[in-house]
Amino acid sequence: MLSDALTKRPFSGDIRHVAGALLKNRIGAKPSAEPGRFPEPFRENRCLFINIPGCEGCTIHASLFGRWNPGHVPLRWYERQFPKEYAASFKFAFVRDPVDRVYVAWARWMEARLFVTAECGEGVDLEEGFDGFVDRWMHEEHIHDHADFAPQADFLTDKQNRLTLDFIGRYETLERDFGSLRDFLCIPATLPWSAPAYERTPGARYAVSAWARRRIRQVYARDYELLGYD
Repeated sequence: MLSDALTKRPFSGDIRHVAGALLKNRIGAKPSAEPGRFPEPFRENRCLFINIPGCEGCTIHASLFGRWNPGHVPLRWYERQFPKEYAASFKFAFVRDPVDRVYVAWARWMEARLFVTAECGEGVDLEEGFDGFVDRWMHEEHIHDHADFAPQADFLTDKQNRLTLDFIGRYETLERDFGSLRDFLCIPATLPWSAPAYERTPGARYAVSAWARRRIRQVYARDYELLGYD
């Protein structure tokens, strides 16, 4: 429940556009928020939402705040740029099982590659499959440079590398957690899909080998440590 999170830290279009975003959207890139000004929807509601790629964050943001969206901006950017607003805001995010998140990002990347070879060809082999991709590309030196594969901890931790958000919801229980959050913020909002679209057993949908799961667990060890996924 959201009330529990307030008393203890939780552990809890266009295919060409997609292709470009998957390769060019990097952690630390300039956010779309207006420089020098804290986003107005956050100011009005005295909150701060950290939108992690692959966790249905854009849908959550649109449901709560409308179509305007600052993008996938790390918590520490707001901490540096707007220390006063940062300190006063209720900070929250939604997370996802790392295996599911990586697999979905890879599938989207491959789909984009099929349509835009010239823009999405670097580091992609259409014949290798997911296990081959994990073996060849899923290494520490690669994942931090691509927002869709970057560890969720890169977005969630503050300047001192601590997890200090007030609430963390889960993709796997999205409707329930979104409802608790919506009620706490007093924002009349609904998600565009029902619970069965989200609330599945982590990893159950995808044919991911035991070997690939072990590698992902190694590469995303910090996420598993912070977020409590098995």
